[in-house]
Amino acid sequence: LELHLPIATQFIDAVVSQQLDPRESFGVLQALGTHINQHAQGIAADPNQQNLVGQALDVTNKLQQIIENTERSIQAEGEAGGEGQDPGGQSDELQQLSQVKQEILRQESSTRQEIKKAESEQAQRLKDFEAAQKALRDSNNQTVTDLSEPF
Repeated sequence: LELHLPIATQFIDAVVSQQLDPRESFGVLQALGTHINQHAQGIAADPNQQNLVGQALDVTNKLQQIIENTERSIQAEGEAGGEGQDPGGQSDELQQLSQVKQEILRQESSTRQEIKKAESEQAQRLKDFEAAQKALRDSNNQTVTDLSEPF
């Protein structure tokens, strides 16, 4: 992720600054979203990596925003009835964007589920530790009480 997040950020910046047309980069959009989510899922259970996972989710959210903005742009072009536009081509573009967006959303959802699962497991381990600690304390207190009673 430490390598791929800057690349994704460069891609996002290029789209935002209109140096790159997302309509020509469906494959890149999908590959970035998929790859970053896969990495994030792999480290989601590690509490020490939560900052990096958060950055990954932020990047995938921005990729989704690019897709949604591109969808709106294509729809607006279709509604304006631009001359020389191929309505079938717009439909194909919208379908491709929709597929990319759904894949990114699905993977982001899986990443979020991994995070929740890890948080739940960590909370359960903490509860178990606290219960064991209390049982040990109670046992020690009972031992002290037994030893302090006269024979």
